[in-house]
Amino acid sequence: MTALLMRCRSAGRSFEVEVVVLITLVAGIYFARLGDLPLRGEESRWAQVAREMLTSGDWVVPRQQGLPFLSRPPLQSWLIALAAQARGELDAFAVRLPAATAVLLITLLVYAYSRLYLNRLGALAAACALATFSQVLQLGRYAETEACFMLLVSGPLLVWHYGYTRGWPRPAVWLAAYSLVALGALTKGTQAPVYFIGGVGLYLLWRRDWRWLLSAGHALGILGFVLIIAAWQWPCYLEVGWQGVRAVWGGDSSGRLLHPRPASEVALRYATYPFEIAGCLLPWSILLLAYLSRAFRAALDEARPMVGFLAVCLLVALPTCWFVPGTMTRFFLPMYPCLAPLVGLVVQRLAADPRWQGLAYQRLLGMLALFMAGVAAIVLAQSWLPLPAALQPFQQPGWFALLYAALAGGLAWTLWQARMRFGPTPARTAVLCLVCFLGLTYNGPILNAMLQRSEQAASAVEELKHLLPPGQRLVSFGPVHHLFAYYFGEPIEQHPNRPRPQDCRDVVYFCCDARDGLLPKLPFAWEAVGVVSMDRNRHAVPSQAVVVGRRLNPARAADSE
Repeated sequence: MTALLMRCRSAGRSFEVEVVVLITLVAGIYFARLGDLPLRGEESRWAQVAREMLTSGDWVVPRQQGLPFLSRPPLQSWLIALAAQARGELDAFAVRLPAATAVLLITLLVYAYSRLYLNRLGALAAACALATFSQVLQLGRYAETEACFMLLVSGPLLVWHYGYTRGWPRPAVWLAAYSLVALGALTKGTQAPVYFIGGVGLYLLWRRDWRWLLSAGHALGILGFVLIIAAWQWPCYLEVGWQGVRAVWGGDSSGRLLHPRPASEVALRYATYPFEIAGCLLPWSILLLAYLSRAFRAALDEARPMVGFLAVCLLVALPTCWFVPGTMTRFFLPMYPCLAPLVGLVVQRLAADPRWQGLAYQRLLGMLALFMAGVAAIVLAQSWLPLPAALQPFQQPGWFALLYAALAGGLAWTLWQARMRFGPTPARTAVLCLVCFLGLTYNGPILNAMLQRSEQAASAVEELKHLLPPGQRLVSFGPVHHLFAYYFGEPIEQHPNRPRPQDCRDVVYFCCDARDGLLPKLPFAWEAVGVVSMDRNRHAVPSQAVVVGRRLNPARAADSE
């Protein structure tokens, strides 16, 4: 323990070049092409809420089309609105900027936390693993809540244990951690406080550390949490009442919990969920197999407190995702930063302990190098050989394929050479080669393929706006798709989903959602002005679309009514 505290003090005083390396890598992976891909999924929902905050000046009640949208608390939309103000426009880059920034911050926090227990190589590997877990690469750049929620769920756990280990004043540690937990709750609900209270509380009970658990500082932290939540919740309650409050905190989750599912589907989910999580952590999840070795667990040494704390936190969180019907792998993503230091410990041991070096180490790096070279060859072949129509969106420009193959091949060769040498320097080289390859592949061929397959809703909505008379008011029957509302960029008044004739007297141009190519049935004669697909990717018949229509002879219809 004395050696651990000495390492803590030295780590707090010295600057380490790994921090610059991490900032450079994360910026290159997450910020370089941040705004290239059209908005997709729930991104435009939170962007539209942010726009209405900026337009109306009401930052308390989230709104869609001027009406309260009580799906979850508003922190994500607050951050998007602030990014838009700083950038001067609410474009895709501004919408995704909070998510990419959150990935950068949690990556640096993982490095700082890991340095309490690991050397510079292990901490670097931990931070690199988090930034390039396959699901983090996918969702970490999107303006959904996952990236910010990851920072504000695992962040308080790591901050608390960091302060606990360093011996910081208890009030400061509890207040800092609970403040972050409150921000996490304002992002997506009760998951953040449940994981923090459950993880830290169980850990302190396990250690029988009553001085921390029952301290006045803990009460101060809880008070800070309540005040931060109340600062938004009270004015929101005054506007939407208790029913609105219940919808904000339980609307999304209750729908998943109460939705009935076949027993066979639930059983299959129980059986496959851990393997799905392992797939979301590739390629780094391969290293976590080391913890199945009794010899590895017996030689944790100074890292044992870290492994114990993180294991408790993970065991508290996992059942809430694993054994709840309707959950998805991304619901466990907020806990990925608690897995990353465990990966870093394995890398550190592989580089330093002769018992863990040898044939297995060489085989692992050799397989990774061959995989990287194989991907480079496939990308090159796809770009120069004729492909079936179904695979053509994956074809890369010839010049890009050559450049990618050269870079990926160089990284594969460097990794192949590193497998023959042992020690911190070759291991660091191997980690950085793998990270660069993963970032290059996602930002290159994968992102290019996604762009080629994506619907271009922005240009379609812009073309449709030119078909409307200047200054023409547009209304919607029921809530219109948030992506259409975002790209339309002007207020769309919402009318009832199933309008009565008297609800339509003043309606000329309108829009409404259409699914699977089926046009809506309305109580008046109308013609379609345009149909815009809201799908992520192009399909012959879009599963989600918005129909913009014009009412025929509205004055005559109004007279008859």
